[in-house]
Parts: sequence; structure tokens; C-alpha cells
Amino acid sequence: MLESWGEGVLDLRSHLLSESPNLTQEVLLEVAGDNLLPQAMLLEVLIANPGATNDLSFLDYLQYEKPNPMSESMIDLIIESWTSDTYPEAIERSLSAVNQERVSLCNSIIHHILADSSRTEYDSLRTWIYRIGTIESRYDLIEFLLGNNDTTVAANILGSIPQDFELTDHETDQYNLYTDLYNFKIALKNEDKEINQLDSIEISELLTIAGAMPNSFASMRAQNALCFFYNLCEPPIATVSLSENKIRKPKQILRKEIITAYPNPANEFIIFEYGSIVNNKVESLTITDMTGKKRFVTSLRPEQHQYIYDTRDINNGTYLYTITTQSGARYIGKITVQK
Repeated sequence: MLESWGEGVLDLRSHLLSESPNLTQEVLLEVAGDNLLPQAMLLEVLIANPGATNDLSFLDYLQYEKPNPMSESMIDLIIESWTSDTYPEAIERSLSAVNQERVSLCNSIIHHILADSSRTEYDSLRTWIYRIGTIESRYDLIEFLLGNNDTTVAANILGSIPQDFELTDHETDQYNLYTDLYNFKIALKNEDKEINQLDSIEISELLTIAGAMPNSFASMRAQNALCFFYNLCEPPIATVSLSENKIRKPKQILRKEIITAYPNPANEFIIFEYGSIVNNKVESLTITDMTGKKRFVTSLRPEQHQYIYDTRDINNGTYLYTITTQSGARYIGKITVQK
């Protein structure tokens, strides 16, 4: 490039950028028309002067009339510079749009593969998930492998994430949390249990994961399971079934907020308020410790809207409460006794 335009091209570029964004359209026309800079350097100078380039007739000249016309993608970057601060920002925005489109196309292909109930192209699915190139896509692949009992490959992929990505501190925390969820699911498989067969200890573990980093992949997966199988929804969500390609709402979606337990941690007593449960009369309250042992069971009267539980007779610690309604719905939460 230097041989084609001469060694002075870098000096000219530096001079023009030093005068930017105050170059006039006349100066830019002369630089472009006389072919004084390579296209890449010319584009850099043009983007640095949005005030002078903000003219459709000027863009027509650059694209259709000048010697060595500029491409449509370059013109798009110039137009973007009218609302961007810098050349790198315009490039970054353009690349981001391209990447979003690429990810969208990959996801469409993945959904198509999963929706084919006659067969699952395992190798093809793995290839397309890898092409997305994000950490979350690796988690998606691991979830798919676990669902197909391919735990060896799933473990290898999980272990490769720290080597394949330069994780930030936040991403490392998310990775560690997903590892906790992965180990939780492996433990269930070893016990030949499904996610809808959890005892009180396991529900508590899943609640911990769900509340650790609310917007992370692992927390959202845990929250989805709690909502769908145990009616612990905050907020209520709809579940997408890829195989059916439609929105499926969980049965008896309930808001966690309609059961209020306070003070929490409790010292001498804790109040359970359930008055906002309408047309679904409460029936009983059960308190269990973390070993799954029932520590307290009582009937509830719907018209009272609350129940005061005396905590002086139980030890310090964490407990699960379950409020059951006459229709069989269950509201599950966690309380702490701290004297």
C-alpha cells in the first residue's frame, strides 16, 4: 500500500485526522477525487468528519462517481458516523449487527433440528451450537447432552470453557454457579431421580442457585424448574417448548409474593400472611428442617388471612415452609430462625 501511494500517505492521513472533525466537504472531495489515500484510510477520515459528510449528494459521489468508488458497506459506516462519536464505535456497531444476525440464523437452525421429532442430528446440532461462539451456547449444549444422558461429553465441554474463553470475574462467578447446577443434576441422575422428585433439602439447594445471580443462565434454569414443578414463581413465566414450537404456561402459576413470611430471620415468632390467595383456599402449613423431617404441621383458616408460628421451641437454622391449598397447589419458601 505504501508503495502504491507513496510514503507521504501516512503523513497525509495523520494531518487530516488531526484537523478532524473540522475538515470541509471541499477538502474531502479533493482527497477522494484525487485518490490521495487508500480506501481504508479515506474511510477513516470521512467517518471522523460527520458534519462534512452528512450530505446525500456527497455520498452519491463517493459511491457512484469518484474514481475507485466506495462500497455500499463503507457508505453505511459513514452514515452511522453521523450518530457515532468515533470510527471504532461505528465499526464495532456494524460488527455487532453482523454478529447478531449470525447468532439469530444459528439459533433458527438449532431450533429446526430440535423440532424434528423423527430424528435428532446430534453432530449437526453440536456444530451449530459451537458456531454461535458464546459461553451461554456451551451451557445450552451441556443441557442438551444431560437430557440425552451423555454425561461424559457434557463434563468435557464444561471443563473446557475456562480454556476456550477469557472469563471475566463476573463470568467466572456465573461459570461456578452453573457448575453447581450441573453437579446438582448429576447427583440426581446418580440417584435415579428427576427434577420433579426433589425433597426439601434439594429444593433448598435449588432455591440457593436460583437466588444467587438472578439473570444468569444457571439461576434462570433453576427458577424455571422451581416454578414449573413446585409453583415457586417469581415472577410467573411461560416456558418455551422447542419440540412443540409454542408457548406453554406452567400449571398453577403462582406469585411468590402472595405468601409473606416475616420477620425473616425470626427470633420468637414468624407471621405467615396468605390473604391475597383468592378462590384457592389455604388448607395447611408444614414446616420441615433441612433433613426433610417435619417439625410442625397445622391446619389454616382461610378467613384469618395469617398464621403466627411460635419459633421459640425450635433450634436456630434454616427451614422450609409449605402452604397447601384445597386444590392441591403448594407455596414453598425458606425461613431462618436466629435467636
